Amino acid sequence: MVTFALAFLLLHSCLGHNWINSPSRANVAGSVLPCVPRYDNQPHVQVGANQVFQLEWANHHTGASKESYFVVVKAEDLPKLTTISLNNLETYLSEAPASSLLSGTQWKKQHIWNSAQAWQASDIQFFRNAAPLDPLGSEIIQRDPTMIAKGKFSLPASSKMYAYWDNITVADKRASYSSTKYPFIESVSRFTPPRGTSSGAQYIANFVVNATSGPGDYVVWYAFVGYTDCVDVNVQAAPVATELRYGKNVTGPSNNDYIKVEHCEFRLVTEAITPCVKLPPSRSVQQCLTACSETANCTAVQVVRASVPLAGTSPWTAGFPATVYNKSQDALVNAANTGPCGSRSIHERQVAGCAVENTQCTAATLGLGPDDFVCFGLAPPVEKVAGGLLNQALEVFENALEATDPRFFSTCYWKNTDRGFTNIAPRGVAPLVPWQAGDSCVTCASRVAARNAPKEIAFDWVSGVTSTCVNCDNEAA
Repeated sequence: MVTFALAFLLLHSCLGHNWINSPSRANVAGSVLPCVPRYDNQPHVQVGANQVFQLEWANHHTGASKESYFVVVKAEDLPKLTTISLNNLETYLSEAPASSLLSGTQWKKQHIWNSAQAWQASDIQFFRNAAPLDPLGSEIIQRDPTMIAKGKFSLPASSKMYAYWDNITVADKRASYSSTKYPFIESVSRFTPPRGTSSGAQYIANFVVNATSGPGDYVVWYAFVGYTDCVDVNVQAAPVATELRYGKNVTGPSNNDYIKVEHCEFRLVTEAITPCVKLPPSRSVQQCLTACSETANCTAVQVVRASVPLAGTSPWTAGFPATVYNKSQDALVNAANTGPCGSRSIHERQVAGCAVENTQCTAATLGLGPDDFVCFGLAPPVEKVAGGLLNQALEVFENALEATDPRFFSTCYWKNTDRGFTNIAPRGVAPLVPWQAGDSCVTCASRVAARNAPKEIAFDWVSGVTSTCVNCDNEAA
């Protein structure tokens, strides 16, 4: 059985342009199972049950055939996808009743022509009549301007569209039915590259969510070899105006609403946009949140503990490091290209002995003791690799999974992006953090206390880590 875990072992041998172009969770190409967590209450699509919307995606691989899978599930059932394999998805498709198959012109993928890619000239053999579709014709999939504007790498609205010959799309299969083997799956779509290999093509297809469980939040899960992503779909009781399916075309984050994530540090800290602040005994981050809201270009706030316990140290690491290193390099290339100070978390840079450039953020200037906390506002950039290309598989932040990782004791805040949707329920209580922390564990009481703490209060996880593990999922919250 080829499991998704096994597929992820192949990730680093199959890097390429493989991602969802239209709005989705991943920064570019996701690489976590089942996908990058959802931290806000804003969807990417809002429709009524069985209302059509579109997704765009790109593939660029050579070698064996690489299919793209799209699976629709209720949002609460998303974790169940980590327990199934590609073979299970194929079983769902092979056992689909004929009446459940999504067939016909409207369910076939179409090609979006990228005039900047010369290699696409050889693909003309796959396109019906070797001619683009009539942009005003009934067959062409109309690309929504808001979807294009919000997409990560969406091609221009003027891009030509092509339909594939039937002998090309016959390898695709789409079905929607209630499976006794996989009752949490609403539908599965498999799209196969035209030449048996992914050719760097950019595709578009129509999708619907049947919403058999009624209105609410659903997810379209994308899987391609070692890449994953999620599109959050909010299903309303009635159809949504066509022009509002992707929200209003607004840009920029909300200035007053922040997402809080525990055990987190931003991958790159090019400079502290707001002054570094020593937190008061209450550990309130409000001063930094307010400063970030009032400062142009500030999009996030980082909170770090002055010292953190680490395995093999006695008993603490050194104090809080400066937040400005290699300003000319950080947003350009990664550590492999520039050395240990190029692209490291702030704690890793300190361990590497990187030079201090911002004296305002030093432990001595701030008067930090080992149990103090510091916050500062920043605009974390997306990591890039040689040649200035985006690092496809990395997000702008990292979550620590083990208590031996210094980032385990840090907290990230970033501005909640307003995507222009209405009738969205407010964000509820923050989710509980995992109780497992590598060889250690988080106490059940501390994970509940962290969840229930006011959002602006930084939690001190030093007292929440224990070597005596209890499965807190079995404990009352």
